[in-house]
Amino acid sequence: MNEIILVQPKSGIWDRLGERPPESLLAIAARPFKEGYKVRILDTRLHRDWKKELAKHLMGNPICVGLTS
Repeated sequence: MNEIILVQPKSGIWDRLGERPPESLLAIAARPFKEGYKVRILDTRLHRDWKKELAKHLMGNPICVGLTS
């Protein structure tokens, strides 16, 4: 499958500054999405069961997993 997973980790104090979308991941996702890849963004700040969600998507054998910091 041509799926790409991008992960936004919790980042301490920045998580408390309000609801900010993962802008860097959205910017990175734009090009592969335009080229026809399925891009999933997993925001660990929002998904309580993010480990389970990530494991489920990894079983789909993505071509790439990216993590911002």
